[in-house]
Amino acid sequence: MKPTFSLSRQLVRSVINPVKHTPLDTLKSLPFTPKSLLYIPNTRTSVNAQQHVNSLLSENPNLQIITAVLDSVHQDIASELWFDDFMRIRSGKNLDNDAKNKPSLTLGFSGEILKIPLVRTTGFTNFDYTLNMKHNGTYLLDELDVWLPLKTGGISSWSHLHRISESRYNITSHLDNVIKQIDNRPASSVLMNELKQNGINENQPLYVQIGSQYARTNFYEIIAGGGEYGAKSEMLVLDCDKIPEALALQVQFCLPVPQLAKPSDNGGMIVDRIQDSKRIVDQGEDVIKDNFIRFGSEKGFQLSGYNLQAPNDFCSVRL
Repeated sequence: MKPTFSLSRQLVRSVINPVKHTPLDTLKSLPFTPKSLLYIPNTRTSVNAQQHVNSLLSENPNLQIITAVLDSVHQDIASELWFDDFMRIRSGKNLDNDAKNKPSLTLGFSGEILKIPLVRTTGFTNFDYTLNMKHNGTYLLDELDVWLPLKTGGISSWSHLHRISESRYNITSHLDNVIKQIDNRPASSVLMNELKQNGINENQPLYVQIGSQYARTNFYEIIAGGGEYGAKSEMLVLDCDKIPEALALQVQFCLPVPQLAKPSDNGGMIVDRIQDSKRIVDQGEDVIKDNFIRFGSEKGFQLSGYNLQAPNDFCSVRL
């Protein structure tokens, strides 16, 4: 299949259910000499990733290759982003097998910064998470921040959270990712009162919107709070490392809403907050889709500092 490409000398390609096709096939058919490749298999297609990379380097030893295994709604997919320029490494963290690490890939392009967690590859590769770079050596990584020479036509994002009410509360005590007090009251009691007043069941995903005039507004999922004895029952624990350190922080409570928009597989780069119930099992083998790539995470992702963690959240980048 003859690849399509833009004047920017790049090729974005995804292969669904790859059986015979390999990145080497793409390399041999490219109409330009690439300097770099970002290779993104998902868990199931990561089994042969190292073999494919070795074949590429045998053909072009100077090729810069970053391999990052990310999740995707497609059950079997591997994506290739080829460039006629090098990717620029901004920072990285070497693999150290620390259980506290949260391995992630950060991609910069066209003024945007996308940060996404890696998916577990235990049982598929030799590592719990798979992120590496081949260029003047081999680098095994937990984290990587890389700027892509990717040409895009704009980006859109959709958040599927709705505020339970217009009530705003002051965060009066917090530490790291824990809200201890809201308006000088136990944080969990304020939440429970809000749910009761609005007739909302507490047994569902709940989120907070936090911000102030000194800190940008952002969303965080509540992962624990109430239901225990002692001081812990009064706190709210958020799914983040740390909420902002800023004056006059305020909080509002939010719920997920039904899907407002649906991403299209017709083209572009799609990043999903993945739900198991919406996995796509594709038919056919070696289905090549140019100018298309789709990946995501069950934990959500971050786009230029904003958290997209709710079910059905996604962003779409035009290529």
